[in-house]
Amino acid sequence: GGEESTLAEIQASHDGTADDQKGDLIFRTNDGSDGASPTEAMRIDSSQNVGIKTSSPVAPLHVDSDNGFGNILLSRDGGVSGRRPFGIGITGSADDALTISASVDTDQAGAFDSDRKEIVRFDSDGTVGIGTTSPTAPLDVRSSGASGKAAEFHNSTGYGVDIGNDSTSVAYISSGYNQDFVFKTDPTSGQTERMRIASDGTVSIGTSLSFGGKVNVHEGGIGVGESASSGYYRRMYWNA
Repeated sequence: GGEESTLAEIQASHDGTADDQKGDLIFRTNDGSDGASPTEAMRIDSSQNVGIKTSSPVAPLHVDSDNGFGNILLSRDGGVSGRRPFGIGITGSADDALTISASVDTDQAGAFDSDRKEIVRFDSDGTVGIGTTSPTAPLDVRSSGASGKAAEFHNSTGYGVDIGNDSTSVAYISSGYNQDFVFKTDPTSGQTERMRIASDGTVSIGTSLSFGGKVNVHEGGIGVGESASSGYYRRMYWNA
């Protein structure tokens, strides 16, 4: 149309007002309507901080964006035949919550954010949510199904603990590979064992040994009732 515009530019600029040698390196691009004043896209300041969409980076890499998907997007090209676009976005919400979300699109030509799913949320109150956008505990883990495992804690060999529910009303904690459940206290004294639920269902209190019954109690017995001075208090002893 005969008009002149600046498509892009790289500028070396003095960083500050003092009589020094500090400098910034500024990268600008034209979004199609900037005329002779393209918009700053990236800056490397005199402290060697890199800012993307910010002219005042405060960290080695500072990314600031109002993009709906996130501040940072890691993705693979979805325009290549036989590949589908996917990506991971990291963003902060209006309530200062940090969210990490994933995008998967079955349409090769689709947008990265058309099918994204939030994976984990670090809320502004310090709570962490996995499977939920509204965590109500320091660590809130939820399963999308009505039943099944909500969490697994396993080592590399498969030994560990599963937490979930068999139905909407029955919760469970189970161990892998027929392990015993052991309850310990007082970690400063070597984590003394207080109770054990063996893989065969035997319960031992005060001992890791089974004395032949399904419930085994070591020295001291079990107290039942209100108090030792009331008439409703009884003690049962098991002599090892």
